[in-house]
Amino acid sequence: MQVNYQTIETQQNTRCITMYTAIEAARKFLEQYYSPVVFKYVIFNEKSLVIVMDIGIMLEKIKQVEIDIQTGRVLWYG
Repeated sequence: MQVNYQTIETQQNTRCITMYTAIEAARKFLEQYYSPVVFKYVIFNEKSLVIVMDIGIMLEKIKQVEIDIQTGRVLWYG
């Protein structure tokens, strides 16, 4: 998967992944274990995005995937 970066105008002028890229990374990660995977919402942290997904077929079952905004890597899920 190609990581899309955008420059965030801060004092550090850091490069960060886009929210779309983080959502797709979380989706592809969860699709290795679950089907279907439906995006719900994003929680913004200082250095990461927590992507909240629904993996339930009949009933809602929520999983969270934390993505590092600088590298695009999965930090944890649960």
